Amino acid sequence: MIKKLLPLILLLVLVFQGFSQTEGISYQAVILNPNSETASEDNVLANSDIVIQFTIINENENEEYQEKHSTSTDKYGMINLLIGNGTPISSANFSDIIWDGASKKLKIEIDFSGNSDFTLLSEQNLTYIPQPPNKETAKLISDNTSAILGEETRAKAAEEVNFNGVLGLKGEQKNQNDAIALNTAKISYPGDQDISGIATNSAVIASFKFYYPDKDGDGFGSSWNTVYAPTAPTGYVNNNTDCDDNPSNGATIYPGATEIADDGIDQDCDGTDLKTWYIDADGDGFGDSNTSKLSNTKPTGYVSNKTDCNDTPGIGATIYPGATEIPDDNIDQNCDGVI
Repeated sequence: MIKKLLPLILLLVLVFQGFSQTEGISYQAVILNPNSETASEDNVLANSDIVIQFTIINENENEEYQEKHSTSTDKYGMINLLIGNGTPISSANFSDIIWDGASKKLKIEIDFSGNSDFTLLSEQNLTYIPQPPNKETAKLISDNTSAILGEETRAKAAEEVNFNGVLGLKGEQKNQNDAIALNTAKISYPGDQDISGIATNSAVIASFKFYYPDKDGDGFGSSWNTVYAPTAPTGYVNNNTDCDDNPSNGATIYPGATEIADDGIDQDCDGTDLKTWYIDADGDGFGDSNTSKLSNTKPTGYVSNKTDCNDTPGIGATIYPGATEIPDDNIDQNCDGVI
C-alpha cells in the first residue's frame, strides 16, 4: 500500500460529512519533500510543519470560501484534514456555501516556510452528494468508515512487517477475510428500519456519470460546468471533446468535422488549420499557383505563397518577386510583368 502512495505528490480523498456533528470535507494527502528530485518511499516529507490553504471557487470563477490549516505530516508524510474546520481567511463561513449542484472547484495550496508563501498543489472539480443520507445510512457509513480506517491502519502495519521479511501470509489472509465479512454483512438496528436496502442505494449511486454541456448542439461537449447525474440532462452529452462550444458559431466545429482550408479556423479540432501549399520547384521560396496541396503541415518542397512567375528548376531560381532586374535581356526577373 505504501509503495503505491509514494510516487504520488498527493493522495486526495474528498468525502462530504454532512451526517456528522462537524460538517466538512475530509482531505488526505501524502506530501513529498519539495527539495527531492525523484518520488520514492525515501523522500516523503515526514514529521514536518506545513500550512495548507483551501479555496472553493464557484461556477463564475469567484472565490466562495477560503481557509488554512497549520499542520504537521506524520512519519509517512501523510496529513489528514477536515475542510470547514480550519481558520477562515474569507469573510464567508463554510456553512454559507450553497451546494445547489452548480459546478465548483477546489484549489489546494501549500506553504513549506510558514511565511504564507503558498504554492499551487492542485485544482480540480468538486462535486456534491445528490441526496443527503438518512439516519440509518449515515450510521452504516460511519461504521464502515471506522472499519476502513482500522483496516488502513492494520494494512500499513502489515506492510511494514512485510518490508522486514516477517509478514505472516496466513494471518494476513484471515484479517482480510474478516474485514470483507464485516463490510459485506447485512446491518440492521433494533427498533429501527432494516437498512439492507443500502445495496439498492449503492446501485443507484453507481449509475451516476459525468455529463458535459453541449451549447452549440453538435453532439460534442465542453469540459466546463459538468454535472454528475444518472442520466444526461437536456443539453448535455457524455463526452468533453469539443474545441468550440459557442452557440453562435460552434455547431460546425467539432472532432471529425469537414475542414475548410485557409480560413484560420480549426473545424475538426485537431489543433491545426488546413492550409493550401504551392510547389516551389526552383527552390527560390516562391510557389507556383498551378500546383498545390492541402495539408495541416508544410509538405517538403512547398511554400504558402503562389507569387512565382517562373518555377522552372534551374533557370527559375533567379526569377521571383523582388529579384534584381537585368536590363535588356527579355526576362522579367522580378515578376512585375515588365520585361
